[in-house]
Amino acid sequence: MRTINRSRFKVGFAAAVCVWSALGGSSRADDQAVFEAARSYTVKVRTQVSLPFSEDKKGTYRGAGFVVDAKRGWIATNAHVSSRSSAPVFAAFLNGEYIPVRPVYVDPDVDLAVLELPESARRSIRGEAALDCDSQPRVGHPVGAFGHPWSLSFTGTRGIVSGWSAKYKGMVEMVQTDAPIDPGNSGGPLISLEHGRTVGINTSKKPDSQGSNFALPVSHVCRVLDLLRAGRDPAAPSLDASFVVDPDEPRKLVVARLHAGAPESELREGDEILGVAGEAGEIRNRGHLINALRGRSGVVSLRVRREGRDMALPVTLRAAGRIAERRGVFASGALFSLTPEDGFADVLNGRYKLMVHHVDVGSRAHAAFIEKWDFVVSADGAPVRTLEEIHECLKKAEAGGREAVLKFLHVESTYGSFFSFTESRLPVADVKWIGPRR
Repeated sequence: MRTINRSRFKVGFAAAVCVWSALGGSSRADDQAVFEAARSYTVKVRTQVSLPFSEDKKGTYRGAGFVVDAKRGWIATNAHVSSRSSAPVFAAFLNGEYIPVRPVYVDPDVDLAVLELPESARRSIRGEAALDCDSQPRVGHPVGAFGHPWSLSFTGTRGIVSGWSAKYKGMVEMVQTDAPIDPGNSGGPLISLEHGRTVGINTSKKPDSQGSNFALPVSHVCRVLDLLRAGRDPAAPSLDASFVVDPDEPRKLVVARLHAGAPESELREGDEILGVAGEAGEIRNRGHLINALRGRSGVVSLRVRREGRDMALPVTLRAAGRIAERRGVFASGALFSLTPEDGFADVLNGRYKLMVHHVDVGSRAHAAFIEKWDFVVSADGAPVRTLEEIHECLKKAEAGGREAVLKFLHVESTYGSFFSFTESRLPVADVKWIGPRR
């Protein structure tokens, strides 16, 4: 099995995983020692989101994370803990104070984020999680979830691997476990209690269930770390396709539709994607596809089954932008940014490139009946398709002390239609860019 660890921390980790049972010489790691080791490499994560993009809500997020590369100061957690917005993120070790950390990579598709401690804080690191990158624990494998459930800091729960499922989380395969995962556990390690290595990232639970909890397989973390260390972009490129959702249990990945405006592709509706040509790994769900395409660009050859016949097809990949580098335009309490492609590509066919991601309650935008999920059609009578265009329009209105006339495609069902067109007259103030500077 491939593991990730470093010699400078092997003493502390060895103490955790080499405490064998005194009776019978069992090779199973001592549960107490495994959890004790987790206290050294697990952190608290706190994020303060004041201006959220569409995937987030305004507020303070709290969860867990764990050190995956001590030399670089990298911490793995969930994207829903670090947020998908431009927001300050902090981390704290056991008995330590919160310190600012920087998002290195955020992946909303699989709910994964990698954070970086400042160099001055890396001396606080006392351990590093060993990652089980190449194996898949079987049903019945004993595991422990570590984190801060309900603000009960640095605590562990235990259970077994109940199964593997891609039924939830956007057809991304998850480890199912009955080890309790509650609010505050998200982002923490799911650890094998047989060998002490981390097998997943605690991610979610099924509401109102008894023991149905889910963790992102650590193989996603391993692939992302490998690419980051090599200086390559780990963001998975897009096939510009939607896939059939099996309401029972996804066991294969079938193309439902190719998006309008997608690069020319030899893929067809109904094609079953089996894998990447020349590689042994199988693709059975969207999570497998994401991991297989990470680090690739240009044209890739996919193994496909069409009408019972297997073949290899060249497919052009479209580079995905890094969500941590996303920008927006704020004005009068509303945040405008690019329309997320996943979930809207089929419906909008690329016609409306901008949308409202957030509206502050009580703001001028709120008073003008502007709502989250409104798609921007035009501004002052002119079509707008880029952030630069809407920024320029709003800046002119602000400088002239006048209202901007904004037309939206509005999502609603009041008038017997899924969409309706609305027009808002927005008194413009406080126009500014949100996100990384360029």
